[in-house]
Amino acid sequence: MSAKPLIGVSEMSPRMRWLLFLLVVTAGILNLVDRQIISVLKPVISKDLNWTDDDYGTLAAWFQGAAAFAFLFTG
Repeated sequence: MSAKPLIGVSEMSPRMRWLLFLLVVTAGILNLVDRQIISVLKPVISKDLNWTDDDYGTLAAWFQGAAAFAFLFTG
């Protein structure tokens, strides 16, 4: 027995569709900002954590590797 969705897209009000659209767009924007913020804050973080350029490069490589792996499943 399959579960029936609570509400279909065709049954949503236009206001609800716009809200859903805005939530998806906001999530996308925050995702892009989150990816860039570490490079912007690198000088500050380097001082606080005593990172070298090599340490930052390692962190960036791990992050990109994890993102590439996740994209295999999410598209």
